Amino acid sequence: MKQLLVLTTLISSVIMSSVAYAEWTMVTKNVNGNTFYVDLDRIRKHDGKVYFWHLLDYSKPTKTGVLSSKVYLEAECGRFRFRILNDTYYNGPMASGTVNSSNYTPDENWIYPPPNSPFEDVLKTACNHKTMQ
Repeated sequence: MKQLLVLTTLISSVIMSSVAYAEWTMVTKNVNGNTFYVDLDRIRKHDGKVYFWHLLDYSKPTKTGVLSSKVYLEAECGRFRFRILNDTYYNGPMASGTVNSSNYTPDENWIYPPPNSPFEDVLKTACNHKTMQ
């Protein structure tokens, strides 16, 4: 009976974790082991701009206890730049756990990702997604 309970719990946790993370597509990892994701199902195009969600899962907590961040971005693919519209930082992995901090004020400045950086890969993924062509 105990083995059946353990097996049921294990199977349930695997199914639930795959559902919880299903919308995030891994794009890349950086040299520190941080993992970068994009939600491909929620990429939107409006007035020549692309809007999408990006998740960063840290390999270890920051000094303030942050393990992940979820950011809504506005991108101009032609100019290959983006800016942050809002961002939220979590104490758990994959945008889970307690919210550490949030910012809902859009950045005024555009960010140009450095060549060969994870942010370049994230922007390329969003701009080249099939819904954008």
